[in-house]
Order: sequence, then C-alpha cells, then structure tokens
Amino acid sequence: SDQTVKYTLTGANCQILSIKLNPGEVAFSEPGTMMAMSNDIDMGVSCGSCSRLCVGESLCTLSYTSPVSEGFLALTPNVPAKVVPVDLATCGGAIVAKGGAYMAHLGKVTLTADCDCNCCKACCGGMGFTRQSIKGVGTVFLTGGGTIVMKTLQDGEKIVVDTNSIVGFASSVKLSIRKAGGCCTICCGGEGFFNSVLEGPGLVILESMNFEKYKEALKPPLELEKTDVA
Repeated sequence: SDQTVKYTLTGANCQILSIKLNPGEVAFSEPGTMMAMSNDIDMGVSCGSCSRLCVGESLCTLSYTSPVSEGFLALTPNVPAKVVPVDLATCGGAIVAKGGAYMAHLGKVTLTADCDCNCCKACCGGMGFTRQSIKGVGTVFLTGGGTIVMKTLQDGEKIVVDTNSIVGFASSVKLSIRKAGGCCTICCGGEGFFNSVLEGPGLVILESMNFEKYKEALKPPLELEKTDVA
C-alpha cells in the first residue's frame, strides 16, 4: 500500500476519516461522504462496474486529487457507523464485504461484485447472493456499527457468528452455515434457523450493531405507533 498517504480517525462513533494527500495523490470514496477538504483539491467522478448496483452500492465513485500542494480531506460514513481501515496486503490482496460496507479507498483498488451460487449460504448465511469483491493494492475503508472485532483465523480455525454480524472477510476465508440448535433454540433463542461459520485462514471483520439492527432498536413500541396513528 502507499505508505506516503497518511490518515487518522476521529471520534468514538460516526467517525471522521481525515486523509493527508501529497501532491499528485488520489483518494476515492462513495458519493455523499465528503465532509470537508482543502480549497485546491480537485473532485471528480467515475462510473465503475454495473455489478455494484446488485450489492447496494453506488455505480459512481468520487475521486479527490491534490494537484500541486499538500491537501486535506475529511470523509464521514453515510450512516451512523465506525470506519474500519483494512490494508489489503494483510488479506492477500482481496476481501469480500457485505453490501453497503464500502466507504473509501487509497491505492489501486478494484470494486466489483462477488456471487455466491450456493442457495443455502446465500439465503441463510447473512451475505446474500451478491457480495462486494474488493481487490488490489492499498487500503480500503469499510463501515461497521457498534463495536468492531477484527480477528485473524489460523488455517482450519472456525468461528461461529450471528448471520447479521459479518462486515467482511479475506477471500481465503470459507463461509458456511450450521443450524442454530434444536427446535426450542431455533424458535426461542433469537438467532433464527442458522448461524454463519467462518473458517480460516484469513482476516474476519465483525460488527456488534449493524445498521438494520440499529434501525429496529429505534422503532417505537407498537403501542406508541397505534397512539400516533390515532
């Protein structure tokens, strides 16, 4: 990855990603994330792979170039979330991420879609039929809610996780599913029918509060909804 580009994260949640760009350097982000930048930074837009529309991402990517002097760029997630920096060199140059997790990147990175043709995993594994495929050399910035856990699994090591807690994993990691338990556990345990199983080697990234779960937690009780309607 490009070690001349420096970045910092500010805040405990809904973080700000601050990037220092040397002359000629470029940063990329999804639309809507720019909070502030130096006056002389040039902003552009490019269209990527149409497959990204299938994973809930924008077709367009913004670029920020500092033409002649050192520049400053501040980015923020489009939803309440933490910023998760991942050096692709630590993941064998490729990661798989859930739809909506991409925020920005530095370096030569390709953003496309990855298809999982296993119906059982696609329907019950938490990642869907299409996931983001992020490959290249550089640093990618993902977003995740709540507390972020980054764990490197050893070869053959397995971890069982909630299907809604996966942000992404190295392309070397295998995803599978298993039953959450017996009938009583499935019906009353709150985990549904299946849990996801991630098998190493490679990095896995988990979140404690994904955005869908966060929105559910903010919904008013049914009684209050009825009162509002009345």
